[in-house]
This record gives sequence, C-alpha cells and structure tokens, in this order.
Amino acid sequence: MSTNAETGSSQPTGSRWPAWAQLGVVLLPALVFFFVLIWNYTRVPIIDDWDQIFAFALKYHAEPSAHARLAMIFSEEVGLYKLMVQNLVIAAQLTWIGRVSLPVMVWTGNLFLLPIFVLMAAHAEGGAAPKRERLLLLLPVSCLLFGLNYAETLDWASCGLQGPIVICCSYAPLHFLSKQQVLWACLLAIVPGLTFPNGMLVWPIGYTLMLMTQRKTFGLVNRLSAWTVACAVSVSVFLFHFSNQAAVTSGTLVRKALFLVMFVGSGMENMHHRPIPYISVLIGCVVLGSFAHAVRHRYDLRNPFGFYAAVWTLGTALIVANGRTSLGVAVSLSSRYKIHCDLLLVFCFVYWLDRLRGNAAQQAWFLRVATVLAVLYFVVGTVGGARMLAARKLRCEAAWHRYLAAPGSASPMALVDDGALSADEVAAENRARVQMNEMVREGIFLPPQ
Repeated sequence: MSTNAETGSSQPTGSRWPAWAQLGVVLLPALVFFFVLIWNYTRVPIIDDWDQIFAFALKYHAEPSAHARLAMIFSEEVGLYKLMVQNLVIAAQLTWIGRVSLPVMVWTGNLFLLPIFVLMAAHAEGGAAPKRERLLLLLPVSCLLFGLNYAETLDWASCGLQGPIVICCSYAPLHFLSKQQVLWACLLAIVPGLTFPNGMLVWPIGYTLMLMTQRKTFGLVNRLSAWTVACAVSVSVFLFHFSNQAAVTSGTLVRKALFLVMFVGSGMENMHHRPIPYISVLIGCVVLGSFAHAVRHRYDLRNPFGFYAAVWTLGTALIVANGRTSLGVAVSLSSRYKIHCDLLLVFCFVYWLDRLRGNAAQQAWFLRVATVLAVLYFVVGTVGGARMLAARKLRCEAAWHRYLAAPGSASPMALVDDGALSADEVAAENRARVQMNEMVREGIFLPPQ
C-alpha cells in the first residue's frame, strides 16, 4: 500500500517489488501461454483451412494475370464472408517464398495477442498510483487474456488469422479515437472490416465514442469527417464484387438470448465436457450486469476505450448469437469464442477496480480476490487448453500419417472417427485429399514429414 499525497488515501500497489520483478510476474502468463503453444501446435491443416486457405491458394496460383490475382484478394468470398487480410497473407507467401506456410499464418495471428494486451493494460487505471507501482495491478489482466481456454483458435491458421487480428485492429482505432488521434484511428479502422465481418462494428461505435465523449467543436467536426471518409473507403472495398448473400438465421428470441448470455460467460464451460454445467450463465449475467452498471454511471466518460471496446465485444456476441443459435446453444461454448469472454472479464475487473478507487480498503480487498480468481482462471484454462491442443495434434497428425502412407486413397483431414462420418464429411475428406495432392504437385505446400 502507498499513500496519495493529495488525497491522503491509500492505494494498493506493488511498490515493495522492483519494477523488473513486477514486469516479470505480469508477463509470466504470456510466457507460459506461448511455451505451451509452441510445444503443442500442429503444422498440418485443420477444418476450415481446406476451404479457405488451400482453396484460395490453388485458385490464386492458377491465375496467370497479376491484375486478376489482385482483384481475387479483395473479391473472393467464403460463404457470407470476405477474408481479405487472410487472402493477402496467403498471396504474400506465394509471391515471396512460393508456397503456403501454415506455421507462418498460425504465428501471425497469435502474435496479435500481444498488442491486444498492451491496449488493455494501457487503459487499466487501477487508482492514482504511479505507473511503476501499478505493474502488479496488471497481473489479473495478463492471467485473463493469456489463458488457453480459447486454444482452438491458436493452432488453427484460418481461425487465428481472423479472431486475434480483427479484435486487435478493432480495439486499436478505439484507443486512438479516445486520444483524439483520428489519423491513426482512420488508417487502422480500415483493417478490421477486411479481416472479418464483425470488424465493421468499429465504424458505428467510433461515431458513438466521438459524439458521446468529446466536445462538439470544430475539431470534432473534422474528426467525424475524416472518420466518414475512412468508413466509405472500407465499405467500398468490402462491397467490391460482393454477392450480397442473405444470412439464414433461426431460433426463438429466448434461445438467442440464452446463447448470448452463455457466449458472454463461456470462459469456464466447454461445449463437449461441462464440469460445472451452466456456470456460463452465471458468469454471463455478472458480465452483463457489470456492463449495465457501467452504462448507468457513464463509465464511457472516464474510460472511453475500455467502455467502447466492451461495446464492440458485446456487438460481436449479438452477431454470433443471431447467426449461430440454429446450431444449438452449446455452440456458444466453443473454444474459439472464449477470448470474447476473457476480454469482457478484463473490462469487469478494470471497471470495478476503478469504481472502488475512493475506498482504499475495499479496493485492496477486491484486488486480492480478483488476482486469486484470475490466477485460478488462468491455471484451469491453460491445463484444459493444453490438453485440447495435445489431443488435436495427435488426431491431426495421425490422419496426416495415414495420408502420407496412401496419398491416393487416404484423406489428410481429421474430422471424427471414420465410422461416424456423414455423407457431407466424407465428401469434405475426399475434397481435402484432392486439394492436398494438387498443392503438393504444384509445389505450393511442403508436407511435413
């Protein structure tokens, strides 16, 4: 504890620790995170990698015209999506090294978690203590963000090139808008919509941030004008040769609401194995209640970035709930979605720590409890995520070895046990075998041995 000279109030700090030791403790979860991932990630394609990465790579490689290749990066559609950043990464690899490297794509996505942490940490106030004394206050943020409960995203090239990048490139413009640095905000805000459709949420949220938190002056008019121009550019690029397919959604409003709550609180519950059934509903209610409390107390004025980053994450949750409820509410607990729960839990921690800033004793008690819970959350998520990564690596590599032994008949795709495949899954496996044989024949993929 230390005392603020102006207010006389005590603040929970780590002043008894040297700064380097505090930084080491804060970064320890990230080191564990990347070590486990390096040990367990696989170098072979997984699920959507076939229809997104390999299918695009084959079409791009077969196209002789440079102009057509460039247009393909911005026009190729996968279902309802246009994954332009992913296409650009694939095209860059084919241009510079002549082949597709899945590890490059996996780590390109994963490394975006570091700037996400920096953005979250930069806006985690933690009272009036000096920054050097607040390093340990960031330990819960680190534990919540670098758990492996969203492991499914991390060894999956196509998923990693979408999730972490769209989050980082949506949060970054909100950071710069909160600092009234509109040029950087506009440049970075173009990227999310080119990465994944929910990235388009940054545009209406950016307008709201500026109108609700910044003075209505001539400077604000200029910022809004620049934001409008950048928005027009982003939307125009997205609509370039877009077929405008209508999304098919179903499910009652009650089921969509349940999906939303479970999605928001999914961090501790798995869609396949539920050690504590429906704990996601409890966590989701806590998160949504905390956000409602923040709205009531105009937290957007005190921490515009933190508040509107949470709005963006909740907007993503609404989109997923509307589009995925027809697949069953248990899909809300998929590992790939859990990072959104983690980000919202960081928001809750920062918000309640800030709300208690006037009461040193309560703030210190909250910080201790939150730190213990965050560490437990990290340990449970990391153990479960490491097991998931190890199991999927064994399953994928077993399928890969079967393919290497008989590339003319065996599929390199690992779905489920062979005896339980549906007709569509059998077709997907056959399509994957044909794609892999063509990728190897064209020399644009080197099969790991």
